[in-house]
Amino acid sequence: MGSTSPTAAAKVSTTVKAYEDADRTLVLDVTSNFAAAEYITLAGAQFTGFSAVSATDNLELDGEGNLWVAAPLTNKVVLVNTTTGHRRILFQALTLAQEEVVAEVMHRIENGEPCLELLTEGHAYIVMRYLLRDDNLEIMDRYLTDGKRSIPMVVSFAPEGRELFRWGPRPAPAQAIIDAVESVARARAEGGAA
Repeated sequence: MGSTSPTAAAKVSTTVKAYEDADRTLVLDVTSNFAAAEYITLAGAQFTGFSAVSATDNLELDGEGNLWVAAPLTNKVVLVNTTTGHRRILFQALTLAQEEVVAEVMHRIENGEPCLELLTEGHAYIVMRYLLRDDNLEIMDRYLTDGKRSIPMVVSFAPEGRELFRWGPRPAPAQAIIDAVESVARARAEGGAA
């Protein structure tokens, strides 16, 4: 399989525990807990059976003991709780259908056409209204993001005015990635280990 290197090499078995996701994810057994500043680096790990040998995936352990795994072969970012073993996908590449919607939105944006109407097309009972941020501060202040008037924000209301849902300015999984990257950058800038 290759080898691991400091600082926690002895805490991870070099024997492959399993292959998951149709043999696209390599699972190793972590034999004891990592301390906040400990890490491993996999060297010599290769995936074969493709037209070329691929590079090692990116791994990072955050200060809360979560392992962040960037898996380019599956186009996803996975967060692994190293205490419970619970895994959750934070990012995954788009399906073909999703890419078609993105292409349509980009086409409309490039041509100055409204794109949020894609959400309501064919649904006459849904009314789309736009509120400009600076003209509606009393409403915007009800939907602050980290104390800021971030845009865009989509809020859906029932006819009687009850809020149904809100979206924006970023989906929670994307915000989690941004927050983690910023946290690591701050720690490195302050001279701490990431």
